[in-house]
Amino acid sequence: MSRYTIGIAVIFMFLAACGDTSNKVQSQDQFCDAVSLNDYNQAEQLVNSMITELAPHYNPADFYSGYGAEIDSIKTWLEKKECVQEVTLSPGITKTTPPQKEYSISFTFNNSSFVKVMDLLLGEKLMVTGFHD
Repeated sequence: MSRYTIGIAVIFMFLAACGDTSNKVQSQDQFCDAVSLNDYNQAEQLVNSMITELAPHYNPADFYSGYGAEIDSIKTWLEKKECVQEVTLSPGITKTTPPQKEYSISFTFNNSSFVKVMDLLLGEKLMVTGFHD
């Protein structure tokens, strides 16, 4: 083998080793991946994407009754996530303008558990506005 051939082989091996790391092996659950990385902005975007697929049933006279099916669908979606152990809805509605509903979500990663609260804005359009302790 010539030095030229060996040199090219070494360069290709180096480039392959330094390849794009953005294609790391990820679980099939982007929501859990985001939470495990403490990327709650991404987790929020993923829930909001799911919400946009729901058919809205907005009733300005009664926010909870008007969104009951959607609130339950979001809870069910969260409960199906591999990292979610339990989802509890807060009783009633937080009286803000517009009102909010809170989801208490118990997560488990590598035998470690923690709880985050997810805020759902109940305006003309449902929207997750954040996660907090």
